[in-house]
Amino acid sequence: MNNYDDIIYLKHDIKRIRMPISERSSIFMPFSALSGFSDLIDETEREVINEIIIDDNKKELLDAKIRIINNNLPCKVLIKYFVKDKLKDGGNYIIKDIVINKIDNINKLIITSDKEKIDINNIYEIERKV
Repeated sequence: MNNYDDIIYLKHDIKRIRMPISERSSIFMPFSALSGFSDLIDETEREVINEIIIDDNKKELLDAKIRIINNNLPCKVLIKYFVKDKLKDGGNYIIKDIVINKIDNINKLIITSDKEKIDINNIYEIERKV
């Protein structure tokens, strides 16, 4: 007598409950074996540029423009400044129309009407708008 003789001829009454179609589709969904890899590739592809070093003549011209703006606050300007990237060496230049409310000469900051603070040392160009 075999080990399974007592159960081999029993009737099999187990009925399978079908999985709903909405759940069955998830079985065939693709998955990422390397989670986070696509984010890493995107970060590697993102481009940054190096900050342009300003010569002394341009620094003097920017300082003169900032002094004139400081005497006429609040003042609307077109500004181009460098923002350092948080993850990579380098960054990008941003060009904005802003209204300057205050210039903090001690901390070398420009404070805009939106309470944004821009480091004066990062300014590449600034033009007063009339």
